[in-house]
Parts: sequence; C-alpha cells; structure tokens
Amino acid sequence: MRRVMGAAVLAAVMVMGPAAAQAGEPHKHDGFFLRMAPGIGYSSAESDTFGKFDGASGSFELAIGAAVAHDFVIHATFDGWALIDEQGPLNGPGIPVPVAGDPHHDHHHSNHTGMGMWGAGVTKYFGPSNVYVTGSVGAARLYYSIHWDDYGNDYGGEDHSDTGIAFSGGVGKEWWVGDSWGLGVSGTFGYQSIPPRGAGGNYTGPTFAVRFSATLN
Repeated sequence: MRRVMGAAVLAAVMVMGPAAAQAGEPHKHDGFFLRMAPGIGYSSAESDTFGKFDGASGSFELAIGAAVAHDFVIHATFDGWALIDEQGPLNGPGIPVPVAGDPHHDHHHSNHTGMGMWGAGVTKYFGPSNVYVTGSVGAARLYYSIHWDDYGNDYGGEDHSDTGIAFSGGVGKEWWVGDSWGLGVSGTFGYQSIPPRGAGGNYTGPTFAVRFSATLN
C-alpha cells in the first residue's frame, strides 16, 4: 500500500512543474487542477465470511484534472487509506493467519491493511467563499500484510483482494496563498465494496477523514 501511495505522489510531482504554467487566471478556478490531500480518520471493512478489521487510519487523495467551466472541475482521482491502529485480526483467503489453538497464535503481533481506489470525480466551488463539494467513484482493491513472531523468527505474508468499487465525497474550504495555489481543510466520507480474492463475501464499510489540502488551479 505504501508503494501505491508513493507512486501516486510521484505522478503528482512529475506534472507539477509543467502544469503550473497552464494554470488559469489568478484566484479563479479555471485551467489545470491538482489537489493533494493527506488526512487522518477512521476506516472499516467487514465481511460476513472473514470478519471485520477497523481502526484509526491515515488517508490520502490525489486529484488531477481541469476546470471545464468556471468553478467546476473534473478530475482523475486516486484515493486511499491505511490503518494505523488496527483492531481485529485480518482473516482473508490466501493470508497465513494463525488461529486459536495454533502454537503461533499468541505470537501474532501486527496487521497492515489499506485500500486504494483509482477513478474519476468532480469538484464544484461556490464563488469567492472557496467552499467546495467533491465526489469520486472508481475501482478499488484492499492491500494487506500480516506478520507475527514465530519464537524469534518473523514470518508473514502479503496479498490483495479482487477488484471492487469505492466512492468518496467531501465538503471543504480553501484559502488562496498565491495566484494559483490554495490551502484548505475538508471533511470526507467514503464507502467500499470489495471482494476477497477467490472467495465470496465482500468487504464493505465506511471511512471518515479530516484532510488538509494543497491545490493548484
């Protein structure tokens, strides 16, 4: 999951230089659009077949697109989260998870779970207030790893789910800090329905976050 987020950030960096020259008029939402928004919140995914995992999460959104009308932007979107305080065991197919009665069960010490979504979305600003609403939908996967201490020998595995669907939406406000740059804060909500790889019983659940954004437009 960290590699996925790293690739998304790298893509943003690669377009920032040329894109700055394509930004529109000062303090107007027109021309090229780039929003990078890290945040923190809560995420959950639950399957009737494999149980539930949830907890505090870090999140990140990358949106790249263009204004097609004044104050109205369409964009490609990468959206993702990663649990930082996971509650409950991950129990998906293909993951070597210790179970009760296994001599290694008491030595299980960490799960790492995240979601990545690639899709499309829109952002609508409301005049000089710079308040906006945004929403995106796309294809999504869960990425997970599990590690435990086998009496001094670290062991674990990594895997990902099949591809499902997720959406995200939010309300935010930005403040201009330059002709084309704005800094802001938003509250976001998301939901995913993602099938485990090779099995039924989709992982479904919400995610909530407060995000801080840097936007070039």
